Amino acid sequence: MPSNRKIDVIGTAINSSFWAPAPNSQYGQQSWSVRHSCDQIKYLSTTYSSGSNSWSKGASGYALNIDLPNDVVKSYACNSEEVKTLSAFSYYTADKLAATSQIDAYGKYLHQETTFQIAPSVTFYPLSFGVSASQSDKFTEASTHAQTKF
Repeated sequence: MPSNRKIDVIGTAINSSFWAPAPNSQYGQQSWSVRHSCDQIKYLSTTYSSGSNSWSKGASGYALNIDLPNDVVKSYACNSEEVKTLSAFSYYTADKLAATSQIDAYGKYLHQETTFQIAPSVTFYPLSFGVSASQSDKFTEASTHAQTKF
């Protein structure tokens, strides 16, 4: 479980020379489980539809800002909650712009490492996205690549 749970960023970029993210096709979900102090488990989720203000859009894709849940300590019995699991996903539809026989998807997860919360400023590139240069040292990045030919 990450010690800092602020606003993280997940998303996928595509080659904007051949593909474009379809308007209003993005969808995301974040799920987590919490254990109450009396050993009860509760499962929670947040859905991010295309109308959510948590999305950033660029020519190469969509990125989603997700606010990671924190542990909750309350002053009465069985109401302290410890976050035990976290997961999130996002997707969107891509429209073909030019003749091509493949699509490449570049996934990225940016985890905020600061102890104080900052609002990520997302920057898009032809094949990727990231946070602004002034914020780049405040995030740890994990990325992946998938390709399909048709």
